[in-house]
Amino acid sequence: MKKHDFLICTFKGDVTVYVAEILNVFQDRFDCRFVHSESLYTFSQQTWTVLKTTGAFPVGTPLTSHELYTESTNPPTLNSFTSVTFANGKSYLGRIITVDPLAVRFLHKGIPVYVFENKKIISSGGVYPRGQAILDAKPFALAGNPLELQPIDLSRKGISYNGADFSKIAPEIQGNIVKSHGRDHTSHIFFQFNAGKTEDAKKFIKEFALTRLTSALKQKQDSDKITTEKKLARQENREPRLEALQTLFISLMLSSKGYAYLHQDTTDLEADFNSGMKKANDSSFQMFDVPVENWEAGYQKEIHGMILIGWGGKTREALDAETSKITDRLKANNLATILTTEKGDAITNANNDHIEHFGYVDGVSQPKFFNEELSELKDNGVQTVHWNPLMPLDLVLIKDSRGKSIHAYGSYFVFRKLEQDVNGFRNAVVDLAGELFNDPGNDQFDLTGAMIVGRFKNGVPVTISSSNKKIGTQAVNNTLAGKINDFNYDSDADGAKCPFHAHIRKTNPRTSSTAAQSEEEKRHMMARRGISYGKPSEEKVGLLFMSFQSSIFQQFQHQQEVFANADEHGKDPIIGQGEFADQQQKYARTYNDKKTIEGAKSFNGFVTLKGGEYFFAPSISFLTSIQ
Repeated sequence: MKKHDFLICTFKGDVTVYVAEILNVFQDRFDCRFVHSESLYTFSQQTWTVLKTTGAFPVGTPLTSHELYTESTNPPTLNSFTSVTFANGKSYLGRIITVDPLAVRFLHKGIPVYVFENKKIISSGGVYPRGQAILDAKPFALAGNPLELQPIDLSRKGISYNGADFSKIAPEIQGNIVKSHGRDHTSHIFFQFNAGKTEDAKKFIKEFALTRLTSALKQKQDSDKITTEKKLARQENREPRLEALQTLFISLMLSSKGYAYLHQDTTDLEADFNSGMKKANDSSFQMFDVPVENWEAGYQKEIHGMILIGWGGKTREALDAETSKITDRLKANNLATILTTEKGDAITNANNDHIEHFGYVDGVSQPKFFNEELSELKDNGVQTVHWNPLMPLDLVLIKDSRGKSIHAYGSYFVFRKLEQDVNGFRNAVVDLAGELFNDPGNDQFDLTGAMIVGRFKNGVPVTISSSNKKIGTQAVNNTLAGKINDFNYDSDADGAKCPFHAHIRKTNPRTSSTAAQSEEEKRHMMARRGISYGKPSEEKVGLLFMSFQSSIFQQFQHQQEVFANADEHGKDPIIGQGEFADQQQKYARTYNDKKTIEGAKSFNGFVTLKGGEYFFAPSISFLTSIQ
């Protein structure tokens, strides 16, 4: 440790990451300046506890993590560290996100981005103005344990969300891929660049990526603040003050047509991506998508990209204002045409679980990528004995060959606007209950809906209970009902509890008998990021289906074609497409009695594709250095 080194650390009881510049070093202690707050601290070199301070953490507070960064002789490269000293003599530590010109995303609170050229600020992301000179910029590296410039093993399960491997790739991948951004309000801007604007489009993308995009690292920092506030609120027995901590989430996707417009070669990407969703019926033998001429007008046109904006506040006001700003920027100087803009708003039940417009808990069976997520499930009383959702990162991430870093990864992104006929669905459930049961009441209506979806409305899987009120002899804990996912169909091999065609059984069969087969079956899972659109009181409502995957063919299209659309045991009654035949969907008229299983009138037609596209979520370094 020496003067002008940098310390990145966290204090006990606080997950916020702080950056400090070392000012003086003594035999048993050192002084430092926290670069955002300007607070001065003295720490013990033996115990790493606070000895003296002008800041918020009192004497005796220990550091729970600390990394030391020191000046390096290595040349500046993408995602390496640098120290920038401004005209007032103060230095700050950041990551290099482009080399020419030098663009730096600083690591202290607010993570501002500055762009420098010839030791002058040409784009300001914070308090230092554009045009001001800087004194110096020096390469820095982790002291004593430099980060290896080796790609991480994406096929390895169970990495840490707070560990070194994720810290390598988090600045390079867009947020929302490996973890949901978690906002309850979204906007989705679909655009087409206008003819003759290719160079302007590249400039827009580069500037937008440098100043607006949310990396996985930024998403983690934002969510850590929310998590800390919730913990403090529980400890202090108060409501969490979350509104002040809300931040916008922003990501950018490109279609194959968008890459072509930008003169980017995509021959290394999947054929299904390159042909696009409009030609899915041509390239796939049983997609059975609605003909493009029946899609909404905006989706019928050539889509080049989509910008997703998320907001976690109580209302959409800030989100809609930001959406207008970005839309205006796209339309400025005739850069692009806005094809359509969608608004997503999450809806929840009385247990605060996310539901879709038919009223059923949604998004329960999701792949998890981090050990901490499994620990969180167990802390909430959810086990993973019969079904373990932990998956490797290569389920959603692939190398972005157009990126400029060894840690440049991207993901295929599927978007589909699915309109839901809520009244038609409810009436059909009543009709089916009348066909299956004599004089059905509310319990039979609930059970009929559960046999269609695979879960009761509150989330209880029908394969483990015939009621949404009890599991065996135990009353259902409503706070856990919407999280139950630790089950398989070993005790339901005949489909006498959960029909084979039930939506969640069709799309996630859980049938493989060996561990190896089970893992292979899980390779068809996707990281779903859907959100509802329209208010429950409105006629036109539905789901903005979104998913990330490393293969459209093996994941999204496999689930739609091989699982949902397959005639064996009947098509999926929710998302199945194509011709439906009566008597193929079979139900047990008496729960768990296989002798009573009989066919019934087909149940389908209550979810309609209104449009969509296949996209790719590029790496940050591709977007910030697009040529």
